Amino acid sequence: MDLVGKSEDHASGDTRLPYHVPLVLFANLTSQAILLIDPSTNLVIFASTRARTLIFPNDLKADLPAPLSSFVSVDTQLVDQFNLAMRTSGSLSFGIAGLAGRPRLSAKAQRIDLYDDPPLLLISLQDDPELSRRFRSLNEEILALSQEVERRREVERSLSLTTSALRRSLAIVRQLNSIPISGGEYYARAAKVVSEALGAQSAAVITRAANSLVCSGVAGPRLSKLTINKLLETLTPALLSAWDHDLQSCNSDLAQALDPAAGSRIAPAYNRMFPFAVGGKVKGAVITFSDDPAIFAGMTDLESGLISEALGSLATRADMEAKLSQSAKMEAIGQLTGGIAHDFNNLLTVVLGNAEALTDELTKLPELREMAEITANAALRGAELTKRLLAFARKQTLEPRVMDVSQLVQSMDQLLRRTLPANIAIEIVRSGGLWKTEVDPGQLESALLNIALNARDAMPDGGSLTIEIANAALDDDYVVSEPSLEAGQYVLVAVTDTGHGIPSEDIQHIFQPFFTTKEVGKGTGLGLSMVYGFVKQSGGHIRIYSEVGEGTTIKLYFPRSLTHQGSINAPIARPRSLGGNETILVVEDDKLVRQYVVSQLKSLGYRVFESGEGKSALEILHQVPDIDLLFTDVVMPGGIGGRELSEAARTLRPGLKVLFTSGYTENSIVHNGKLDPGIELLSKPYRREQLAMKLRKVLDAP
Repeated sequence: MDLVGKSEDHASGDTRLPYHVPLVLFANLTSQAILLIDPSTNLVIFASTRARTLIFPNDLKADLPAPLSSFVSVDTQLVDQFNLAMRTSGSLSFGIAGLAGRPRLSAKAQRIDLYDDPPLLLISLQDDPELSRRFRSLNEEILALSQEVERRREVERSLSLTTSALRRSLAIVRQLNSIPISGGEYYARAAKVVSEALGAQSAAVITRAANSLVCSGVAGPRLSKLTINKLLETLTPALLSAWDHDLQSCNSDLAQALDPAAGSRIAPAYNRMFPFAVGGKVKGAVITFSDDPAIFAGMTDLESGLISEALGSLATRADMEAKLSQSAKMEAIGQLTGGIAHDFNNLLTVVLGNAEALTDELTKLPELREMAEITANAALRGAELTKRLLAFARKQTLEPRVMDVSQLVQSMDQLLRRTLPANIAIEIVRSGGLWKTEVDPGQLESALLNIALNARDAMPDGGSLTIEIANAALDDDYVVSEPSLEAGQYVLVAVTDTGHGIPSEDIQHIFQPFFTTKEVGKGTGLGLSMVYGFVKQSGGHIRIYSEVGEGTTIKLYFPRSLTHQGSINAPIARPRSLGGNETILVVEDDKLVRQYVVSQLKSLGYRVFESGEGKSALEILHQVPDIDLLFTDVVMPGGIGGRELSEAARTLRPGLKVLFTSGYTENSIVHNGKLDPGIELLSKPYRREQLAMKLRKVLDAP
């Protein structure tokens, strides 16, 4: 039998092998199931050994060439598939029905073109995978079905046994969810709800505070303060370990800790613990005690889980309400301090300005001159105080730029070593691949210096200070309990000391203005409040962790910036002359400040017009055509503020120069802590030299 055959070219003396010889060799050497079909005659001209085995399980002796119908069932659909394969450049997959008593096969057809011969159709065959899969998995399906039936029977038995327990648990959940947070004692109410619903004699709520446990609520007569203290003293190591690693071991650890052999009068078999979590971490637990073991015997994990979830929801609500209350309180304090700072800065502008004028005039009276200098220095200290208040109130003007924070921290190394005593070791740790963030470098340096100074005071006998810079991601689970914080990528700056630590009762007050744990005269209580305000104004987040006797870590999070790193601005050249002869319109509603500014400007050689509110200032602009600069306060009465006045003035005089002044930043000219583009601001209070230089900068600008 000739499996190869000859093409006309070969018969006429062409030395090339017949074009399908390589396919024949490939099929037989690799045990592939292959048919070669001549589409012009529908004859099978080659069938590999593997193909014959699949098609003729009991007969391998079919002669070739042979009609296709001798191999498989030929119908109109199969002919259509072949025709489509001949018109398609790629392969085409379909099924082929075997003859009577023969298996159905899956096929893949491919047109082949070699040399100048007519194209052939290459058919690759294999067992039908669907059919094979069904036969192979039949026993598995039967086994799985049997197991499913048994599982459902078990579920039905469990449901019938726990229906009453679940109803009891759902009743507990409803009562726990209805406990109000306001008024406090919510943990004691939770203990009472659980103990009464389960029929226990008493219950206690314990919560974690750093690496210790505290009793947060008691219900029932069974527990005394002495018993609870002894219980917590015994349980703390085991429970903290279980809460951090394996909650399933909580009740077994409880039973071991309450073993009567250890001196406890509470039978271990009659106790039950319900741990609850906040933000994915175990916050505490309700422990119930009873003389009747039956109340716990039939309790399922599902029932315990429902109670624990409800307790966690209560604790989460309590934490969230506490944080919202704290945030609202901090916001109210910020508004108050911002308003005080605004008025205080107006007064300081006058005091500082007049003190400087007196200093210049009293050169021949040294004693009086010294008094004037003391007054000026006191005003400067007051200005620094208001600056910190404004920082806490998030009303300072920031000059942020995109930067690598680690470079700034590294540049502070020498400053920190000069500031801190030699017995404090300083280490700066930088992670690789740090992201950029947009932050005011001067304010960040000031914030880190404040934290370092607090760390120094916490380590009078020496210790170590570590500053770590790393990338951080705050997820939805973390920010859900942090008001106004968004999930995302942040740059983390963590400052850790080994000082005496901060008591837990002081942590919630640590960022409030004027709160300090230092001795009188050793701190203003504004350092950390300034840090808090700066971080918040920068769109960041701040957290503090502390343990008495171990140390403190303050973490600053700044949002990642995807823009390119900004360049450092070149230093501004000092004007050659601090005075001038231009015409300036001063608009200031505070009479004392206005008088001071007008007198200073006149002493510098300027021609000055003045107004106490926006409406009259616009009238002056209409009447005086040669005004060169508008020097205006931002906040003024009469319905026309500084921003509105400047816009109206520039509509009237397109080329008019404008310089704003204010006791604190306003939303009209500052957004997200940054001045709007093209805005020039001189913050109060200011010295005469600062006023003169700022005026020249604006007047000389193109």
